[in-house]
Amino acid sequence: MLNFTARRRNGRARKAQNEPKSKSVVRALKVSCRIDRVVGADDIAVLCISGRITRQEVDTLRNVIEAEASGVAIDLENVDLVDREVVKFLAQRELDGTVLRNCSPYIREWVTKERTEMMEKSGDIEDA
Repeated sequence: MLNFTARRRNGRARKAQNEPKSKSVVRALKVSCRIDRVVGADDIAVLCISGRITRQEVDTLRNVIEAEASGVAIDLENVDLVDREVVKFLAQRELDGTVLRNCSPYIREWVTKERTEMMEKSGDIEDA
């Protein structure tokens, strides 16, 4: 299991009751997503992501995907928020054959639009 975030409960990061407020605590809460790796019976590695994915996590996610020897699927069921750089990354991964699972409707729509724009720019499809 790969863990890149503080544990979350009910969509909010947990904090110890007597924990002092300090800059280090604030910095620790800026880490925004968790990646769990699960390998199914079909030998496809599923990266289950939860939390928020920002451009800071794109390189980490890219490295995790590239380290996989077999096929990869990205499960986005527990993703709360993505930014434009992440959407571009996901659209490119999907064009490269990575399966995106359990996308929320707004992420699916945004990735599909971005993927279509990428294909139009590369000349893979004609303008409508």
